[in-house]
Amino acid sequence: MPRLPHRLNVPAATASLESVRRFVEAHARAAGLNDAQVMQVVLAVDEAAANIVKHAYGGESGHAFTVAARTTTEQFVIRLLHDGNAFDPARYRTPPPLEQAAQERRKGGLGVHLMHRLMDDVAFRTSGTRSEVRLSKKR
Repeated sequence: MPRLPHRLNVPAATASLESVRRFVEAHARAAGLNDAQVMQVVLAVDEAAANIVKHAYGGESGHAFTVAARTTTEQFVIRLLHDGNAFDPARYRTPPPLEQAAQERRKGGLGVHLMHRLMDDVAFRTSGTRSEVRLSKKR
């Protein structure tokens, strides 16, 4: 049976990312994920949260977002909810291989790719002005 979600509301600022990482790590460990899985989840959520701060809100102050953690018998799920600019997965282009990106000294553009590599499922949803990034890891 799924547990009720744990929630963390934070300002949409880079200073909040450490609180998000600690929140996610604590709940991933409580969900019984192993050390490698915990670090994968933390990194994926960190990328998603940084994208919200940078892209959804353009780095503007005065905004916030919510991180919710839920554990079911099958998976650990993190949802990031915000009212900023929505990410359009249809416009996403897979980045070049890491070696090529490094040679080109490419900055950015790898966050969504990392999320997909680290997590078992990644989904982006928008309803009205509310957007959600849903990340899940099998237990």
